[in-house]
Amino acid sequence: LTSGSVTAQALRAQADREDYAAFVSTLDVVDGTWDDHDLGLNDAGQDEATDARRRAYAELFAKTDDAALHARRLARYAARRGVYASHAFGPPEKRVAVILLDTRSFRGAYRFPSLGAAARGVPVLGKLAPLAAAALRGVAGMCGVGSPE
Repeated sequence: LTSGSVTAQALRAQADREDYAAFVSTLDVVDGTWDDHDLGLNDAGQDEATDARRRAYAELFAKTDDAALHARRLARYAARRGVYASHAFGPPEKRVAVILLDTRSFRGAYRFPSLGAAARGVPVLGKLAPLAAAALRGVAGMCGVGSPE
């Protein structure tokens, strides 16, 4: 399990890398979202998507030498609870929308625990369990069997 402070340290270390700073300085938009493993546990959800982790992500993606731009980027993250975002690029007739989903900050506990985590390291079963878990959750959702709340 990775605590929020460990996550923040790792993201800060990334933001402080000279090659990262040089790369992001060439971009107009720097943004991202997290996968469940970024929260420290397989299939982690809202219990692990803490404010400290969100602030750490905001700091990484707000990184710039331009103080005003840095403040605007941080304000954008502070205005919402998750790390979702959307951006549009290009002229209106050729516009491309990039939508970053945050499927962790708002997700409660699964009714069915992670089969993938339970079978990790077991030959063959460990490789098939994540597929079975995804199928089980999909069928449960279609049948109206939701989270335990």
